[in-house]
Amino acid sequence: MEFHFAKGLKHMPDARFIRQQVFIQEQGFSPENEFDETDAFAWHGILVIGEKAIATARLFPGEGKTYKIGRLAVLPEYRKCGAGRCMMEHLLEEARKLGAEKVRLSAQVQAEGFYRKLGFSKTNEPPTEDEGVPHVYMEKRVL
Repeated sequence: MEFHFAKGLKHMPDARFIRQQVFIQEQGFSPENEFDETDAFAWHGILVIGEKAIATARLFPGEGKTYKIGRLAVLPEYRKCGAGRCMMEHLLEEARKLGAEKVRLSAQVQAEGFYRKLGFSKTNEPPTEDEGVPHVYMEKRVL
């Protein structure tokens, strides 16, 4: 798997495609809410096998030395083969390079176990909903 990383979604059309497939087509999220102003300044990563982009996520600054990861999406036929873990490992390394001490994310409740295996812990913040899907806040120190 190859990892590609660029700032701004306009430089990553494959990231947009994967998010459309996973969040809009598969999970039924609203197209108007899926893409936002964060996409313009966030770093976007994609994993590629051969010529095919199979996974994406974005990384952007939060408060202080905290960075946020969001919109992790893996095409259905590539789940359970380590693509999500691989994407997260690359993004955590990129966050370190950018000076992050901590990384935060808002995880769909059904994916909480996946993030726990990567060393993330749930914060004390109350759960939220995004497009009717319950989410929990999680974080990890990356020093």
